[in-house]
Amino acid sequence: MSIWDPYGDWDEIARTPTIKSLQESITGNRGVWRPNFCSTALQYILEHAADEARYKLDIEPVCLDFGCGLGRNGSLLRRFFSTVVGADLPEMIQRFKTEEKFLSRQNYARLYGSIEQAVSSETFCALYDSVVFQHITDRQYVERILSLICSASFLQTIVSVHNAAIPTHSLPHISVLIEGGWYIWHSETENLSFMNAPHKVVVLRRV
Repeated sequence: MSIWDPYGDWDEIARTPTIKSLQESITGNRGVWRPNFCSTALQYILEHAADEARYKLDIEPVCLDFGCGLGRNGSLLRRFFSTVVGADLPEMIQRFKTEEKFLSRQNYARLYGSIEQAVSSETFCALYDSVVFQHITDRQYVERILSLICSASFLQTIVSVHNAAIPTHSLPHISVLIEGGWYIWHSETENLSFMNAPHKVVVLRRV
């Protein structure tokens, strides 16, 4: 299923001729391509998720970059997790794999063109969503994809970034997660990642 939002069809956007235009479509920022801002609180949360995997769950700390795009946040996630894997639409993954300039691919152990494949192949303790879920407004689709994601038994932490102009609890994925027994552990607003457009960082934990 294609992800559609006011920006357009993302499978088509993935075929944008110039990389600069594609990057601007992904971030909404002209000329800016850097990882999201990581506050002290978020650093603690990501460190906690990785340590929990190592010392409590006894597994390798793996983070799934959901909607990884061209790897914008790979370097951020690699600071905390020994392994980062990415999942996105097949067209975006193909673009990411074939563009020679993207050294950021080195931050990813593996890349997947479907969430089904990622979930069945990986044991991840955390999921990072940077302004991806906010664009998926079909609640039934959100329910299906989150049912699949939450079937990953070691997943304990979800970090979700969304435009602060959107009330958190009006977002389908937040509502579905809370109804499914997750709770909001931390929430903060940051202004640096998207050219002074405030965005909310919401961290959810499994009960």
